[in-house]
Amino acid sequence: MALHRALFDVAPYPGLNVDELLASMRARRMSPPAAASGAPGWLRAALVRGLALEPDARFPSMDALLHELGRDRSWRRWALPSSVGVVLVAGASLWAARATSAEPCSAEDARQALAWRPAALTAAMSALTAVGVSPRLQAEVRADLDGYQRSWQVQHQAACRDHRRGAQSAALLDRRMLCLQRRRDALAGGLEAIRRVDGETATRVREVTARLPALEDCADLEVLNAIAEPPATAQERRAVAALRLRLAEAVALEHGGHGERALERVRALRAPAEAIGYPPLGIELALAEARLLLQRGAYPEAARALAATEQHALALGLHAAAVEAAARRVYAQAMMGDDLPGLVRQAEVLEPLSRNLRGDAFARPLLLNNLGVVQMARGQRPSAAALFAQAQAALTEVKEPDLELVAIDANLAMVTSEAAAREAAARRAWERRQRRLGDEHPATLEALLALGKYTHDPARALPLVRAACQGYAAHLPSAHKLRLHCAMQQGLLESAQRDPAAAATFQAASALAGAAALRGLFVQGQLAAGFAALERADRASALGAFTQALAASAGQAWWQRTSAAVARLGLASSRPFAQRDQALAELTAAIPVFEEASRITEDSEHRLYLARAHARLAELGGPR
Repeated sequence: MALHRALFDVAPYPGLNVDELLASMRARRMSPPAAASGAPGWLRAALVRGLALEPDARFPSMDALLHELGRDRSWRRWALPSSVGVVLVAGASLWAARATSAEPCSAEDARQALAWRPAALTAAMSALTAVGVSPRLQAEVRADLDGYQRSWQVQHQAACRDHRRGAQSAALLDRRMLCLQRRRDALAGGLEAIRRVDGETATRVREVTARLPALEDCADLEVLNAIAEPPATAQERRAVAALRLRLAEAVALEHGGHGERALERVRALRAPAEAIGYPPLGIELALAEARLLLQRGAYPEAARALAATEQHALALGLHAAAVEAAARRVYAQAMMGDDLPGLVRQAEVLEPLSRNLRGDAFARPLLLNNLGVVQMARGQRPSAAALFAQAQAALTEVKEPDLELVAIDANLAMVTSEAAAREAAARRAWERRQRRLGDEHPATLEALLALGKYTHDPARALPLVRAACQGYAAHLPSAHKLRLHCAMQQGLLESAQRDPAAAATFQAASALAGAAALRGLFVQGQLAAGFAALERADRASALGAFTQALAASAGQAWWQRTSAAVARLGLASSRPFAQRDQALAELTAAIPVFEEASRITEDSEHRLYLARAHARLAELGGPR
């Protein structure tokens, strides 16, 4: 570029700003040389070739270019002015046009492009100290942030160098820089989310850094080629970039546990996004909003929104987004029990569509996993197991799958009969979450509890479950529903081993239900109170609690009917021998429910209840 300007008194490509310059480059529209330049046509032709946008159109090497410039010509030899060096850039691109440093591939340039702000990092770390985040967890977060910054700089320099040596086109460089810009936005959003940490969300802070988007994707050709074309005008591109930064901030808040605030922010972006009229951004916003609705359990609203997003994405040819929307929609409908056979029929279309998603390592595994959830909701364990196995196979070559997909291992454990394989899958899920999220994160504690539930030997399971319950009490004291569920499992294991601690454990579970004051926990609270009374041999109190639990139980899905079955088991266990016939009738109704649940899932909870039911049946002498 500099040589062209020196020889012909004009820049090679016309344009008053970066966007106009880029448009000229892509249109191959070059400036005419000044009339008085005196430079021969062959020299201009050589420079035009050297400045070609695509690498294949340029000279194969600098030596070839120098040979062309120095070649003797019979009509006249034209000497380069001694004041002008050969500084021809190997190509032209949006990024080269924007570079302001003397050496665009330098580490300093990468640091400037990242716009790393020490003040923002200091504020984020100070926020962690203020809410009492442990020094160990603070160190892990800081290490994540520093590592991401370093990796970003390495990727930035690699992109620049690949372009300068002619290994990639200007268009590809632009895509790499757009990819890196999106990751820079995610990092900025992550810092804001960390700064907003509070006592309720402190344990989730590591998720903010663990779920920063993969930087390796910015060097993956398939990923880059799947990026949607940017808006047509410079003004639209700037507006889209600004909204994507705000979306990144909302997503970081979501990962940090501020779901309600994240949902408000995403919804506030709808109107400005519609005003721009750039469809891919609308799809991104719709998917983010739907995720947040699913987290709230707003399944009907999420399903409706996802159905519309799915159709819109398909119409735009954004197949990965369409498959993700479909995957989340079928999950929402499965949770509602909405036309499960119809969802199975839809899978015949959705699964083939997901097979050839270039540059995607998320949508297809998510779809396969969620179709497995549909089969579990139908009680079809073999079909579910096959789908979970396919989902796991789809991640075979993925170095670090998205954390959301760790659920695949947990689901495999749920349907794996062989003990060693089942426990290995559950342990993988726990270890992956522990490594990336830390010991205190709710998802890590959930996975530890699951490992205990899928370990069928009560003696080995109890220490795992106790550790999970202690973790909930220490780090999530207000998470009453999670703590109640964990305490019930602990009490069952203790009771199975005739541990006298069972009575106190069940009583603590009942107290948690009362503290939560939520109707949804009433049944579980009464069941816990009933078992606590049984452990104390207080049959009258137990009968009262189990009677209330049975009256309040509802739902026809197999997992919903277990609450009523547990209440009937409790009643049968509480009745005196004089009420033997009633007790036998209650056991006769409860046992098939536990047997069905034990066939569908390997969760030991149902097996523990089934064992109690058979033991009580034996005490009563069985049916007459």
